[in-house]
Amino acid sequence: MVSRRRSAEWISFMVNINLICRKKSKEFFFFLGIITINAISIALAVHFYPEKFKLDYPLSYASMTQSFALGLPNRRSEIIYAVGMFLSGLIMAGFTIYRTKNNESGLNGVLLPAVCAFGFFVAAFSPNDIKHTTHVLGSALFVATFWIMATSYLFSLRKSWPNWKYWMLQAILQIPIFAYAIAYFLDLGLVPNYLQKPAFLVLLLVLLYCAPDE
Repeated sequence: MVSRRRSAEWISFMVNINLICRKKSKEFFFFLGIITINAISIALAVHFYPEKFKLDYPLSYASMTQSFALGLPNRRSEIIYAVGMFLSGLIMAGFTIYRTKNNESGLNGVLLPAVCAFGFFVAAFSPNDIKHTTHVLGSALFVATFWIMATSYLFSLRKSWPNWKYWMLQAILQIPIFAYAIAYFLDLGLVPNYLQKPAFLVLLLVLLYCAPDE
């Protein structure tokens, strides 16, 4: 009896998961893939960093050929970080193909995911210490395109959401992003390094949350 009950519970669980997944669009799973790959690759790159990875280090330090403070070889973290960026680029390239086949147009059409994929590929092959300018360019491209996508998704949901929810999500998205951008361009010392992590996390989570359903 216990075995049958457990089997029935497992089947019910899988059916519910299947129903949930079927309600989500493919765009949701593209973004979920991006978040999963980056979470794993960045965590591993930080773990294998040859010295203590401090909170005030930007994430891009994990991509450097040598560690920041001691100048130790950083080959493992560099490769892990690059692989994460490259796989993210492949996912966004697949997203571009998906939108092309569906004849998508407008702000979130083919151009944005294509630019995003290009940014990931550039960052993948540009260690931050020896190709800093190129690395910053690639990172800026995929962050900017994700921000435009998330903002446009929010705009499209405004009529179907209550005002409090819409403006709360806008604040959650825009305040950390603009705080980080302002601190970075004003060169406020270590401030942008601290703001980078919550800004990127919020950006990806809002993008995932606002991705359209089927």
